Amino acid sequence: MGTLIEFREVCKYYQMGDTTVKAADHISFQIRKGEFVAIVGQSGSGKSTCMNIIGCLDVPTSGTYLLDGRDVGQMDKDQLAAIRNKMLGFIFQQYNLLPRLNLLENVEVPLVYANISRAERHKLAKDVLEKVGLGDKLKNLPNQLSGGQQQRVSIARALMNGGSIILADEPTGALDSKSGENVMDILTELNRRGHTIIVVTHDHHIAGFASRVIEIKDGSIISDTRSRELVPAPERELPRSPRASFLFRKDQFVEAFKMSVQAILAHKMRSVLTMLGIIIGVIMLRLIFVALPLVGMDQNLQYAIKGGIILFACALDMRKYLVKK
Repeated sequence: MGTLIEFREVCKYYQMGDTTVKAADHISFQIRKGEFVAIVGQSGSGKSTCMNIIGCLDVPTSGTYLLDGRDVGQMDKDQLAAIRNKMLGFIFQQYNLLPRLNLLENVEVPLVYANISRAERHKLAKDVLEKVGLGDKLKNLPNQLSGGQQQRVSIARALMNGGSIILADEPTGALDSKSGENVMDILTELNRRGHTIIVVTHDHHIAGFASRVIEIKDGSIISDTRSRELVPAPERELPRSPRASFLFRKDQFVEAFKMSVQAILAHKMRSVLTMLGIIIGVIMLRLIFVALPLVGMDQNLQYAIKGGIILFACALDMRKYLVKK
C-alpha cells in the first residue's frame, strides 16, 4: 500500500522565556495506508506533539509533513479543518462526549459539520454504534454508561466520517485493564478492516497490540520496530455530502439551532449574564442619546459623541474577537 503519512525532518519548537523547547526535533518516518502504529514515550517525550501534527491540530516549525501526498504545512485553517473532518477520527483519553446529547446524537456530531442529511446521519450513527456493541443504548446519555462504554462511543464517533485515519490519544488511560483490552480489540478489528490506526501511549503493553512501534524520547525517534507485515485491506466507501437543497438547508438550520439551544442550557448562568449585559448596554446607550439634546449641546458635537460611542463599542467587540483568535 502507498504512503499515507510522511514526516521529513519535522521540527516543532516552543519558546518558554529564554529557553527553546524542542518538542519534536528532526523527526522522519512514513506510515502506509492500513498500518497499526503505536507511538510510545514518557510524558514530555514529544509523542503528543507528533499526534497533534498528524491530526492537523498543529503545524511544524520546520520540515515537511505530507498527508496523502499533500503538504499540510502549506494549508490554511479552513483547509486543515476540512482535512480533519473528512479523513481523521479522534479518540481521547477523557472521551469528550457532550453530556446533554444521547449516544446517537453524540456520534452524529461530525456529520452535522460534513453536510450529511439527517436521515443518513441517523442510519450511519446507528450502524457504527451497533458495530461497537451499543446498539441497545442509542438513547442513553453518557453519564449512564461505564468508562469502557463511553470510550466505545468515542470510537464510533471517530468512524462517522469514514475514519481513514484513527488517532487515539491514550485511549485506555482512564479505563481498567479489562475495559482497556476490549477497546484495543475493537481498534485491532478496525485495522483488519482497512483503517489506519495510530495510538499514542506510554504503556508498552497497549503498544503491543500494534504491528509497529515508534518510540520517542526528548523529541527524537530512538527506535522503530515492526512485529508483523502489513496485510492489504479492502478500500472503504466514505459518506458523501448531498447536493444543496431547500430541505437540506432547512435540516442544517434546525440542527444548528438545536445545538445552540443546548449550549445555552448547558451554561445557563453565563447565558443570563451575557443577555443582561447586552440589555443594560442598549438601555444606557439609548439614555445617552436621549439626554444629549436636553442639555443644549451643539448638534455637531452630539453627532461626534454618538459616533465616538459607537466606534468605541465596535473597538471593544473587535478586541474580544482578536483575543479569541
